[in-house]
Amino acid sequence: MDGLHQQLGPRLHEARLRLALARPLAEAALAGVSGKGGLAAMSGWIPQRLLSALRDTLEARFHGCYWLDMREPSPGEMAEVPSLMRYPAWLKPFVPMVKSYGVPRYGEFDPTLPFALTYLLLFGAMFGDVGHGAVILLLAAALYRRLGRMAWVGMAAGAASIGFGLLYGSIFGYEDIIEPIWLSPLHDPVRVLTLAVVFGIGFIAFTLLANSWNRWVSGQIGKALFDSNGLAGL
Repeated sequence: MDGLHQQLGPRLHEARLRLALARPLAEAALAGVSGKGGLAAMSGWIPQRLLSALRDTLEARFHGCYWLDMREPSPGEMAEVPSLMRYPAWLKPFVPMVKSYGVPRYGEFDPTLPFALTYLLLFGAMFGDVGHGAVILLLAAALYRRLGRMAWVGMAAGAASIGFGLLYGSIFGYEDIIEPIWLSPLHDPVRVLTLAVVFGIGFIAFTLLANSWNRWVSGQIGKALFDSNGLAGL
């Protein structure tokens, strides 16, 4: 064993170093980089807003000795394009809830904003009470350091509950303290049920349109038009 170690040890060590040095090149080749001699080619995806910065960087590094070709992805490449989502600060707490169902592909409809608005709207409509909403809002604000950005969800839900509580004229379950701005659910249940049905129909139609758009941008024109979850489902 000692003889084999002395005989093969240096060669194995050299091979290990060569493989370690070649690893970045192999990874670059898998990422779309190739080269021969003094030439190198690289392909990839970049946000459109960063194209000017990329061009300036290449110009500063190679002084015109480069060729940059830019194009939009073809329909067949849509599944390969990475998704880069940017959200305003107030919307970011809702992003993990949406991503738990998956991440939209490039070009697909991003449901984060409608999800956030619908979440708050339904919470306020189902839990509309000025007193209870104020408790939720204050409790979420008090736990801001512990909950972080998720506290904004609680505060927004509490505010929505307060808003609908004013519309319903409800304070801690009492509906005889203030007059409702809109309607009283306990005294007008038929109207409330009618509005719920209308909202449900509109929401289903919206989801069918969003699904049709996703099918369309992915090149599945037939499914976008004639699938039961597409325009034909309307």
